Amino acid sequence: KQWYTFGDAVPVSHFPKATIEIMASGELSNIIVGRGIQISRVKVSSDFSGISVYWLAMESENDAEIEEILEKYSWQLRHELTQLRVIGVVPPLHFIKDKEYSKVAEVNRLLAAADFGEDFVPDSIGYHLKSEFMQTPHLPSQVVEIDQVNNEGISEPPLPPMRNDVLGLKHADIMAKIKKGMKKAKAPHRQLVTSEAETEPERVEPQELIEYENIKLKNEEFTKFLMKQQIQRKKMIQGRKNYTPEMEMHEQKCWKIVKLLLNSWIM
Repeated sequence: KQWYTFGDAVPVSHFPKATIEIMASGELSNIIVGRGIQISRVKVSSDFSGISVYWLAMESENDAEIEEILEKYSWQLRHELTQLRVIGVVPPLHFIKDKEYSKVAEVNRLLAAADFGEDFVPDSIGYHLKSEFMQTPHLPSQVVEIDQVNNEGISEPPLPPMRNDVLGLKHADIMAKIKKGMKKAKAPHRQLVTSEAETEPERVEPQELIEYENIKLKNEEFTKFLMKQQIQRKKMIQGRKNYTPEMEMHEQKCWKIVKLLLNSWIM
């Protein structure tokens, strides 16, 4: 299916169907009825500059009159195509007599009117053939069905097996080991052991507990030592005659530095 852009994307196959339907059931049907006019094909130009409508008359010999009628009312058909709102502007319509199918129709008309005599018995299969023009929307599906039937007897050779040793690696063996390991990991007894291990409380080693107690004891002894030193310092400060608050602040800073050094040494 081909597409041409003219404002919007328009499928070319839309115009043949729409043109035939409008001529068969629209206002033009009252004008061309009884003249045996048939539309053989509708062709859209590649640059979308015009639409060619090929026609033939099965029951009329005055083709010039029919061509004049069709050209006269081409604007009306173009207007009705515009009402479909497919595109903004429909290209001009040109009615062209289909000479190929017209010759076939003329031969059929002459054969039907020919007098072969009273004793004539048709014995040729070609005598019963008639050139009939009809529009069928089911043609694509029928073509697909025919292609499927024709392709049923065709057998394609099977594809060779894919190699599993690219770059010297045996991919099949590697994947088999991975799947085997995953299968073992998902075994019920392994899942039970894993769940028990997750719920088991954390154990504390005796050695870690002893070290923790020693550190705690050292901290307590160091705290007692600092308290004793602070009490003695206050007694010494109270006995001084030249005591000032600035001296006390300076001593407190010194004691803080000493505490930090001792803490870092203990840890």
